[in-house]
Amino acid sequence: MTRLARETLAIACAWALPCAAVCARQGNDKSDFVRLGKPGPMDWRTVYPEPIQTPSEYKRFAGRALPFEKRRIHLVPYGKKREGSDRTLAELAEFLGAYFMTRVEIEARLEVPDGIPRRSTHGFGRQLLADDVLRHVALKVPRHAVARVAITSDDLYARTRSGGSMNWVFGMGDARMRAAVCSYARFEWNYPGQPPGATPRRRLHKLVAHEIGHVFGLAHCQTYACGMNGCNSIKESDAAPIHLCPECFGKLWGHLGFDRAQRYAALGRVYLKRGWRKDAAFVARRARAEAGNALLAKGQPSAMEGRE
Repeated sequence: MTRLARETLAIACAWALPCAAVCARQGNDKSDFVRLGKPGPMDWRTVYPEPIQTPSEYKRFAGRALPFEKRRIHLVPYGKKREGSDRTLAELAEFLGAYFMTRVEIEARLEVPDGIPRRSTHGFGRQLLADDVLRHVALKVPRHAVARVAITSDDLYARTRSGGSMNWVFGMGDARMRAAVCSYARFEWNYPGQPPGATPRRRLHKLVAHEIGHVFGLAHCQTYACGMNGCNSIKESDAAPIHLCPECFGKLWGHLGFDRAQRYAALGRVYLKRGWRKDAAFVARRARAEAGNALLAKGQPSAMEGRE
């Protein structure tokens, strides 16, 4: 048996753990989630303070979701092609399909039109105005698509509300446009003391999930370390987890109505293929918690009841 097969079997056994007492105990705590502390002087929450999005606010904003059989996420390779980009998109599509429990399609490459504003950067090549790229991508969102996402190797910058511009941004997503744009131009950058798993592939997976979260109506999370945290730097982005916190997960689940156990199982398989063992262990723990909650909801006695 290969190492991957052994790890897959171990995760499968973790999902199937029969002890309801353990499941219930894990389902009632939030030990997997870390509350945010005071932000640093240059962190996103300091530079761009935002209100907390309540579940009722989210529900009003997100509206009604398409049923699973009708909804799609479309990925659009945008601009210049890089070596290995086809594999990058295929892996990204597999991950997003599990993360959002939504079918993912990859479109043909879309060229950057002459009308998109651009400028040069120091070390990152040309830089496109994300606002205009977003509008370009949103022009032809298919009827069945819940999100059309441009994936580009070009660097991005964005306009500010005051009329100026941000030096650069990772990406941008808009719920009303049903569109997003994500750049991996800066994801090969390294810094002293960065986490060992902070690879360009993982950074891209996390970024695209974050921007699609915005397309589904999620605001930046202000409460927990979460995939929906706003990030003002590579370091801040690396510090955020790839998973959603209980509050953001609850909003998304309420909107899309996916099977929570199936989602955890699908993500576990993807994480093991990527070699992301901590993430695979995380979804296994959450699957056990969900199983415990389900048993409690049904009123079934735990495996330990009646024992002294």
